[in-house]
Amino acid sequence: MSIKKKLSALLILWSFIVLFAGNTIVFLAFLYFSKDRLETSLENSAEQLAESVSSVDALFSDPEPILQTHVPDEGMIRLFNAQHQKVYVKADEEDLLSIKPVFPKDDQTRTIKGEDFTAIVASYPIMENGKYLGMLELSVVPEDIFEDSRLLLTILLASSAVLIVLAAFVGVKTSGLFLKPVSTMMKTMADIEENGRFEKIPLALNHHDELYQMALTFNAMIDRLEAMFKKQEQFIYDASHELKTPLTVIESYAAMLRRWGKDDPEILAEGIAAISDESRRLNSIAEQLLALARSEDVSYELQPVDAANLCRQTAKRLSQSSNRSISVKAETPGLYAWTNEEKFVQVLVILLDNALKYSRFPVQIEVGSDNDFVTVTVIDHGTGIPKEDLPHLFERFYRVDKARTRGTGGTGLGLSIAHSIMTQHGGGIKIESEEGKGTRVCLQFKKVVDAS
Repeated sequence: MSIKKKLSALLILWSFIVLFAGNTIVFLAFLYFSKDRLETSLENSAEQLAESVSSVDALFSDPEPILQTHVPDEGMIRLFNAQHQKVYVKADEEDLLSIKPVFPKDDQTRTIKGEDFTAIVASYPIMENGKYLGMLELSVVPEDIFEDSRLLLTILLASSAVLIVLAAFVGVKTSGLFLKPVSTMMKTMADIEENGRFEKIPLALNHHDELYQMALTFNAMIDRLEAMFKKQEQFIYDASHELKTPLTVIESYAAMLRRWGKDDPEILAEGIAAISDESRRLNSIAEQLLALARSEDVSYELQPVDAANLCRQTAKRLSQSSNRSISVKAETPGLYAWTNEEKFVQVLVILLDNALKYSRFPVQIEVGSDNDFVTVTVIDHGTGIPKEDLPHLFERFYRVDKARTRGTGGTGLGLSIAHSIMTQHGGGIKIESEEGKGTRVCLQFKKVVDAS
């Protein structure tokens, strides 16, 4: 069953429940108040009749002239003396004669249900100077209430039927109206599935309800999926391009060696060296792609790390291997960062490697604090990065045309890996650069408040 049919059925069901409950309350309230009004009227009539009698002696000696005009329609009047003997009876409804009398000390009204009738009986004691003389009883069959209740029930049922039909019609129309954005979304999804193009739902600018928000969220999701799809396509293209070049070189030198390498030692040495270099490059690309995948899919166990001390150890090791000067300056001793030591070193090595490649001058590392963060800044005074290239530096395989050439040996994956690792840390990485003056790369790690 479709959602539209379910909503329509639910609306009809709720309409039926509400109407049934409402009609029941109305009907029962009508019966209650009608009966209460009749009982009150009967009590007042009995009281007035008993109090209006001019002579008690006349009432009990000859009650006919006094009581015969007070017999209710569809009712009965009875008079009993002090010994509970029947003095007078006048009934307009014979079934009421079967009612057994009661003799309460105070006035009383009760409902009697017989085999074929229901009656309301009002009993009123007759007193004179505090002495009990007898009892006057008025009874009536509430036929008017029954007729009115049947008429009311007929009206309620007829109106309920009309309202349920109307609710069904409104339910179908309303559910269709409210589900229109959902239908549009489903059609859009089907179109995307069929033609492979990313499409968005047109938004009704005059409706800012939950369905509008849902459509807005759907469009935002489509934008993200489209961006991710384009990045994936670009990544596949870039990865294919990066892998194709060394493979082409290896294939070319292998063919050259097969033709002339056996007879020419120089060609043999050149071919072996080229194949070896390109093989190392392929291995480096593969390792960095795996590192990038691991950095995105694996969460790291973080612990307090002395940032300045770890920077000094890493700088010393790279300085010795590259025979270049790398200095470390700590703003405050004992700055501890929440990080993974292995990943901290990996990111720092990536930044230092870039700084050493693109600068002939000494490289500096500054360790400081910024509010709740420990900052590690790698500074070089090299070629710098053009302003238009800065927004793209964390994209995979991205190289700056003027400075990041194949001759430097870079793959364009280092900064992507660094950015992914810092994101996993809950920290940040920022790059500031000016062409011809150098580059500053700042890492932010959450600060350990109490490292002890």
